[in-house]
Amino acid sequence: MNSFGPHLKLWSSSHDEWEISVLYGKIGEAPPSFSYKLPSEGSYQLAEMELLETRGELTYFRVRFEVPLRASHTRVDYKVGGKRYSFHVPELHRMPKVCYGSCNGFHSQKILKEFVEGGKGNAMKATERWRNMLQYHSSRRYNVCILGGDQIYSDIALEGFEDHVLKWSWHTTRSERKARSLTAGEVEALRDLYTDMYVNSWGRNPEMKKMLSTCPSLMMWDDHDIMDGWGSYEDEREKWPVFKEGVFPEARRAFLLFQHHCKPNEKPGGSLGTRNNFSTGHVMGSLGVVHLDTRSERTQHQVMSEKNWEKFAQWRESNTELKHLFLCVSVPMVYADFETIEKILRLIPFDQGIEDDLRDHWRSVPHQVCRERLLKDLFAYSKESACRVTIISGDVHVAAHGVVELKDGQGDHTRTNRIHQLISSPIMNKAGNPVVEKLVEWQGDAAEVINPTMSARMLPLQVAIGTNGASSKTARYVWERNWLSLLPQDDDAYRAEWYFEGSNYPCREIVYSV
Repeated sequence: MNSFGPHLKLWSSSHDEWEISVLYGKIGEAPPSFSYKLPSEGSYQLAEMELLETRGELTYFRVRFEVPLRASHTRVDYKVGGKRYSFHVPELHRMPKVCYGSCNGFHSQKILKEFVEGGKGNAMKATERWRNMLQYHSSRRYNVCILGGDQIYSDIALEGFEDHVLKWSWHTTRSERKARSLTAGEVEALRDLYTDMYVNSWGRNPEMKKMLSTCPSLMMWDDHDIMDGWGSYEDEREKWPVFKEGVFPEARRAFLLFQHHCKPNEKPGGSLGTRNNFSTGHVMGSLGVVHLDTRSERTQHQVMSEKNWEKFAQWRESNTELKHLFLCVSVPMVYADFETIEKILRLIPFDQGIEDDLRDHWRSVPHQVCRERLLKDLFAYSKESACRVTIISGDVHVAAHGVVELKDGQGDHTRTNRIHQLISSPIMNKAGNPVVEKLVEWQGDAAEVINPTMSARMLPLQVAIGTNGASSKTARYVWERNWLSLLPQDDDAYRAEWYFEGSNYPCREIVYSV
């Protein structure tokens, strides 16, 4: 591949200006030419791209430039290496148009072959939801593309690394694995491995490539961007030298470059976390978007460190004028009872391959206290700031809509007593898991009592069936590949629309603000 990108990122934002970052990779260390044209100017302005890092055959460059917001939804043109591109920013004081996706890849050879092999009919099957998103983007001109985790899947590549580089096999003992360290050459092989995952997954997906060149992104990683189940292993393998000194640092380095346009030791734009956490916060009009990094510091007993919960609290204290807050966490906070599912799976005498995923969930016993505290904090912020809070998540390979409700002294519900949870996943991977689907559906529509004044439940979605939309079905969990559109309405409301594979008609919900 001779080039990579360009990819856009929303680096930072204020009430009247956006700062945009552009990432571009090319052969050779000479920076590519770059210029941009702002709405009020007739000619292109030149800007110099700075070198970030050389990885494999390509050298990666970045440029950042500021775009003032105007009284109307505005187009910004730019050129990289002589090629023209454009994107749109929202009007001054208006909330942006947002699209959301997660789980962008495949975690096994079997599923990979199912989507990308099998004859002419499967040639474009893998990227079908990206193509659908791009189709709507061409007319709606989304301002921000949020990607909520698992932007790459390291599973297959890391299996190959263990087999062919580390020479691990079924008879390699746990003690041997635990004591194994990496040579400099093996670390370099890991660096190449993560580079190739991004270049091959993103660079060979034409629809994703066009979306990221025409819509600024906000991204946060999850476990598959590192390795499946990172932070949730009972044997604490994250502390073994291979993973602590090799896998995680190289996954982080690639994550910072490709998802955040950063140098290896640089903090992302909008950073609100400590040195070891990559949470970000951005304000766009009366909308705030916070991406919590719930993976870097995850263990079986914590989701984030206490210092970073404090950082998020400080961000809320500094942003009390918002009308709507999107809190993006990779794993849903409102979902099925995975504590019950964990207990059931313990009775099954073989590994289902999803036990680490169950331990990731907020309803897993070790994380329940943290979840309840966070929800209490969000309700307090909502009430004190008169700001609606909506949680957006992916991870679970399903589309769903949940709600957390807080009762006041009279048992009534007000707008600040309700937090919506929107789940959209996967945009590319296979939807559902046969074991999980059966166990989730088996639980029915039972509400969860979090504490005497707080409860949660899943809401039914009305889903059109088929390409003509002649019939529909009601379901709390829709096991189809999908992406989520979030369009601002009057009075700071958002209209949420899920777009499912196999249907030309979206499922719509209104998430109202205060």
